[in-house]
Amino acid sequence: MNHNKYQIPNSIMKASREEINELELAIFKQEGNELSLVENLPDGLSGYVFIAAPLPYGDGSFVLNGDGMIYRLDLTEGKAKLKTKIAKTPCYYADLAIQNQPNKYPNNFRFRNGGPSRMSQVLGSRNQLNTAFLKTSEQLFVTFDAARPYEIDPSSLEILEPIGSTNKWEQIFPLSNIFGTYSNPAHPVCDVQGLKSNNSKNEQKLFTINYSTGYKGNLKKLIGIIFKWIKENFKGSPINKLLDSIQLGYTNLICYDLETKEFESWEMILPDGKTVSPDQTIHQMAITEDYIIFMDIAFKIELSQLFSPYWLEPIGKLKTIIINIFNIFTILGLSVFDKYKDVVEDIFMQIGQWMYSKFLRLIPPEPYTNLYIVSRESLSKENKNSCDGVKEKQKSHRNQIKVKKVTIDREVSHFTVDYCNPDNKIILHVGHNNGSDVTEWIGKYDLPARKNKLRQELAGMIVGAMDLGCLGRYTIDGKTGIVRDERVISDPEKTWSISVCTYHELCNESINETADTVKNIYWMSWGFSWENIPQRIYSVYKDSKFRNLDCSELSEEDYKPVQLLRLDTEKMEIVDSFEFPYGHFACTPQFIPSSLPCPEDKDPSIHGYIVCVVLADNPDNSNEAQDEFWILHADDFNNKPVYRLRSPQLDLGLTIHSTWLQEIDKEKYSEEERRKKREVSVYEDYAKLIKKRPKIKELFEKFVYSNFIEQTPEAKVREQK
Repeated sequence: MNHNKYQIPNSIMKASREEINELELAIFKQEGNELSLVENLPDGLSGYVFIAAPLPYGDGSFVLNGDGMIYRLDLTEGKAKLKTKIAKTPCYYADLAIQNQPNKYPNNFRFRNGGPSRMSQVLGSRNQLNTAFLKTSEQLFVTFDAARPYEIDPSSLEILEPIGSTNKWEQIFPLSNIFGTYSNPAHPVCDVQGLKSNNSKNEQKLFTINYSTGYKGNLKKLIGIIFKWIKENFKGSPINKLLDSIQLGYTNLICYDLETKEFESWEMILPDGKTVSPDQTIHQMAITEDYIIFMDIAFKIELSQLFSPYWLEPIGKLKTIIINIFNIFTILGLSVFDKYKDVVEDIFMQIGQWMYSKFLRLIPPEPYTNLYIVSRESLSKENKNSCDGVKEKQKSHRNQIKVKKVTIDREVSHFTVDYCNPDNKIILHVGHNNGSDVTEWIGKYDLPARKNKLRQELAGMIVGAMDLGCLGRYTIDGKTGIVRDERVISDPEKTWSISVCTYHELCNESINETADTVKNIYWMSWGFSWENIPQRIYSVYKDSKFRNLDCSELSEEDYKPVQLLRLDTEKMEIVDSFEFPYGHFACTPQFIPSSLPCPEDKDPSIHGYIVCVVLADNPDNSNEAQDEFWILHADDFNNKPVYRLRSPQLDLGLTIHSTWLQEIDKEKYSEEERRKKREVSVYEDYAKLIKKRPKIKELFEKFVYSNFIEQTPEAKVREQK
């Protein structure tokens, strides 16, 4: 029986900041409608699942903007235990210190939330490390789209050191911020195949991209004219490089040697000689035996989002002042003013709605996706450019590599590829999140697309999809960039809001695996609900291209449940699906291979389990979370038991991506080694940048350096003065 009032739980908007050392979870086994407490996990389920999530601020800010919480689900000896740790970067401690003592630092030091970013006018942008992971043969990294990845210790979950020092990365805009915004994919790549033979090609190398989209806003034509005039009148000036960076952007492929820490780069250009200039976000990369692929996908960041707190905050403060004055009148017995409170609320709501319409206009993602193909053969030794520092690098001629550009119809959320590419045929597996924008959220002043359906308690939640999603398989010629074959499917009951996926790892991702093709992919569909569709979003998308099924065709009572889908990539059929109950929001599926021998008649790509995070409210109190981990058999979602892991302490964030390790080396880094890595990296990154800035230097010396090196818990930092 369904006890939930709403499809989307309130739990999705809040999460505990408590760092848990070890929490044993109760194991429940569900068969049909029967739920029973059991002693052990199913046979063959083992290892460690690492999950990343932003911790929401709870003030209506975008739910994906928040300090990164790393969850480790330990599945060992038949039991389930949870360990959690906040990813505490240097900027985390700077932010915390300023929150603790707001009167000690100038107002422009303060960090504010603007869309998916948290920024300070003086200090720069936060590296929240809340998105995804990359595992190599011996290391584990946690990532964020707008800052450098950090290595983490899988045992303690402490962050250790970033990939490359600050002087080896270029910021989005070449400003002098202390905490720079370094755009790079949340999904860099590493190929472990070289470790399985004597071939050292690209052995222990991590590939990522340092890029900027340049300015793509409404004033780009005017800015182009101004910049052109400046460059024509100041030929040869160093400012021209700066102007090109701001206007056109840049896209540099980075190769980081995990052993020597050598940092190398190439400027990527198209066959016509033009610089690769992404329009949206390079969120993900993939690697095959001969190629590196990256996509410019449907995550579009707008400047109006970043600067929204500077005009939204004054509205809220002014309204609060007026309401407080009315409250004082009430205390003094002048209750005649009470009737005007609703009038004030209505006036400020209208002001907010007007400002949303003028300054937070949605720039929808492109209804197509550009992807780029890099030949790994082109990354020869003679083409490499060692980065001894951005300033030195910019003075010299940067080495270049040519890439192929391919365009496919529809937006893309995530993708993967087969590792093998026979006859240069790249097999691309894609989730199309049509009519969807995960960088948009429900605002405090939004109006509903359907009367009384939009829920203001979900302010900050990602907006829903406006169109039916689909799943695609593309065959692309790696040498020519020609799409040789395209197979796209959709299902009006199943493929709404395609988000993330998981699958049995391939040979390039794990030294223990041999498969080189993706035969089955497990996609998460977030369904459809009018509860998270504002009018301003609906209006923009209602006439968009490549419409599969217009959501306006759905009635006010229609909803599509959150579902886990299994796609057979050879048949291109959804061969299994699991509907999560109404009021339950599932995310972050993770495939775990079974440790039991795989039967000869069974495909190894379905021999295992899928772990999901499931967010829900307590049926007796919707303000309390009842979050769980659910475990499904990868070969049969509905006819085999589902295991549910519970604890009253579970209050999880809206998790994003995950990874799995078969085992962890608890002795890999001693406490002193962890401290030393942080000490070396933090001084190398910031000592020179703050040398001539006394107020910032004081902040670092009193709060940032020591707390970062020691990874001081949040509660203790808040006690510091």
